[in-house]
Amino acid sequence: MLHYQRAEESGRADIFLRLGRLLFMRGGRDDRQAAGNYYRQAAEAGLLEAQLRYAAILEAGELGLPDIRRAAVYLTMAAKAGDLSAQKKLAALYAGGDGLARDAEAAVKWLSAAAEQGDGPAQYELAQAYLSGTGTAVDSQLALKWFEAAAQQTVGDAAWRAALLLEAENRPEQPAVRYIKYLKMAAENEHPQAAALYGAFLLKRGQTAELITSAKFYLEIAAASGIAQAQADLAGLLSAPEHPFANPERALYLYEQAARGGHLEAQLIMADVYSAEDTDAYDPLKAFFYIDAAAMQGNARALYQRGDYLLNAKAGPADPRAAALSFKDAAEKGYPAAQYMLGRLYQSGRGFAQSNSAAYRWFEAAAENGYSDAYFPLAEMLRKGVGTQADKQQALDWYHASADANNADAQYQLYKSYLSGDALAADSRTAHSYLQRAADNALADAQYDYALVLEQQGAERDLSARYLIAAAQQDYPPAFAPAGQRFYDGDGVEKNLVRAAYFFIKAADLGNGPAQLQAGHLYQTGEGVPADRTRALYYYALAAEKQITEAEFIMAEALNNGTGIQTDFVRALALYERAATDGHIQAAFHTGEMYQTGVGTKQDAQRAVKWYLKAAAGGHMDAQVNLGVIYVTGAGSLQDFEAAHMWFNIAASGGSLKGRDYRDRLASRMHKNIIASAQKKARLCVQAALLNCEGPAR
Repeated sequence: MLHYQRAEESGRADIFLRLGRLLFMRGGRDDRQAAGNYYRQAAEAGLLEAQLRYAAILEAGELGLPDIRRAAVYLTMAAKAGDLSAQKKLAALYAGGDGLARDAEAAVKWLSAAAEQGDGPAQYELAQAYLSGTGTAVDSQLALKWFEAAAQQTVGDAAWRAALLLEAENRPEQPAVRYIKYLKMAAENEHPQAAALYGAFLLKRGQTAELITSAKFYLEIAAASGIAQAQADLAGLLSAPEHPFANPERALYLYEQAARGGHLEAQLIMADVYSAEDTDAYDPLKAFFYIDAAAMQGNARALYQRGDYLLNAKAGPADPRAAALSFKDAAEKGYPAAQYMLGRLYQSGRGFAQSNSAAYRWFEAAAENGYSDAYFPLAEMLRKGVGTQADKQQALDWYHASADANNADAQYQLYKSYLSGDALAADSRTAHSYLQRAADNALADAQYDYALVLEQQGAERDLSARYLIAAAQQDYPPAFAPAGQRFYDGDGVEKNLVRAAYFFIKAADLGNGPAQLQAGHLYQTGEGVPADRTRALYYYALAAEKQITEAEFIMAEALNNGTGIQTDFVRALALYERAATDGHIQAAFHTGEMYQTGVGTKQDAQRAVKWYLKAAAGGHMDAQVNLGVIYVTGAGSLQDFEAAHMWFNIAASGGSLKGRDYRDRLASRMHKNIIASAQKKARLCVQAALLNCEGPAR
């Protein structure tokens, strides 16, 4: 120590440095003060190590209180001498303003010095300064330069920052080589966003196994960090069955994660997954959650779907107003399906005040955007002049467009237009062509009409039956009874009593009188249905109310005989008489019989004769015999042996044994001339087909 103290007198800086080290190691307070003095002298003499040590002592407060300002003086000496650590320390002190006045420009100055020496962290910080304009003018090119330099040393996210600057600078169809270079570097450093973008870039480059495998690697990194785009891209890879790593279950999981992270396409995919009614995943509430999330991002398709869910109560109570507003948002974005729905809502007054003019505008917008469902309602409004001025030619143009888009209603309307010549020259061949197209497109009205056309044209019965039955199977009421008859008769179709009964009963239940009669018959006979007398009478009664003659007669028979129903002669007579009025021969006979016998009414020979004459004219031999009896007995002052002989004779000629017996017995009481006259009248009556035969003399 004495040796060093003597050497002090030499004034050598290296001796001062050694003395400072020795004294500082001894640790006493006085020793540290002396050590500091020696360090200072060595530092001021330009010795770099002394400058750094003395600055550190001052900063740490080893000689008293910390003195950052004085420390900076000696750091500056070292920094100017090119010491990297001093340059970085000064930059940090000036940037932070801790013990020194904050000086961003000075910080940039010393960062630049350190960066020029190749220090990666300094290069990164300097790039940040140029990017933000802290302590210097904003200069993206210099920022890029220093980010690139730092990236070469894998400093932080320098490669990612460089890639971002290159992307902002230029984003051509094929990304620049430098951009991809730094994007890849950042991805290799497992930067999540870079990994997501680089994985997506590899996917776009091609579909080789190597590229796809690399893409998957980087996407896995990004997806694990919660990058929604990467989760969606990775899900797309995993859902492709051609890849050996395909995993649909994990793909679905990743899509859902991406959707929850706000990824629009993933939200739409998850909405589709949960809205598929024929799958186990069907969950309308979850579907609506993702539809609503996508709609909140302004997606037109999602806005439309949200409107559909709200309108049709698919995930809760219907809300027509909210649905209408959602459709409107989508429509205003140019979504054709929403424009069409908006037209329907305005047309019906659901969710909005009814407005035909607004409906027309939105139908027109949808149609002009090529939405074929809008063609037909637009044509209808133009044809009828609803919501706009009538224009038959424009209407026909839209009908044709709709028909060409395979709209059956439009094809059917064109059939009617061509058939009637409405705004066109009548053309039955073209009309029938459109009718067949509509029928082949399963429009029930057209199927029924086309079946009738085929029948009129004498086409094969099986062809007309096919269209007729197709209409009936679509619950088209006019087709029920004819279809039932086809099955009952085996006309153009294999006979099938069960199907016949099915269609007859459907028609009967809708009030078709002839079908009610047939349904009664089927239940009575047990054809195609279990026999059921009660059901039979039920349908017969319905048909009778429709004044179906045969049903009136059947119900009269039941009421007269008490068959399956309580006897009611009055009602029976009323029904017999109605049926007789419509020409039912047997009913006319029974009507006459009831008036003759006074069953259900007072005896009335005149009325009995009236109805017997109708029955007799129809060839009813018992009525002919009964007429003869009335004329023999003279009931109601009607005695006339000649007329009686005539009717007995007519009945006998028809094969009635009773008529022959009565005629022969009566003849024994008659003069031969009267018999001859009666025989002549009988011949004339028969020759006149039993019409206008003479009764008793008046």
